[in-house]
Amino acid sequence: MLIDTKFFLQRFFIIFSCFSYSILKSFKLGSFNNYKKIYDWIKEIRNIAVSKDCIDLCDSFIGNILSTSIEEEGVFPPKGIANIIDEINSKDLNLQFKIGIYNSRGVYSKSLYEGGIQELELARKYGEYSDKLKFDYPITSKLLMEIKNNYEKESYREDESV
Repeated sequence: MLIDTKFFLQRFFIIFSCFSYSILKSFKLGSFNNYKKIYDWIKEIRNIAVSKDCIDLCDSFIGNILSTSIEEEGVFPPKGIANIIDEINSKDLNLQFKIGIYNSRGVYSKSLYEGGIQELELARKYGEYSDKLKFDYPITSKLLMEIKNNYEKESYREDESV
């Protein structure tokens, strides 16, 4: 029986993405050298994905992993991760990076007449992150600015619904 390689890799990436947070943590972030290890690992995975005709799925998987990185010295994503995002600059990676950040908010609740206060705070936070990266990592900065703009729109919708 022949195994459909693309189907297998799709399932592999879906299952493996569940472990994305531990993957990043296993590199013990904190020095740019470790980001080089992550980038080398990503290049290797992407080369395999290209050979198996599933680079789009692979880049989505990588974007999800990178979205789980944590703030370092007031910068998100850390500069090493921003460097990886700017180097690869893949549509699928960028989209999944943004989706991963949105999903990281998790379940939230609001008081009855709160409106969009929470979303405005998130917009402010991602706008600050974007500003810190805009000169050295313009692609990552643009992604963060898109997140900021979406949270501002969401805030406006929440205010209108009150």
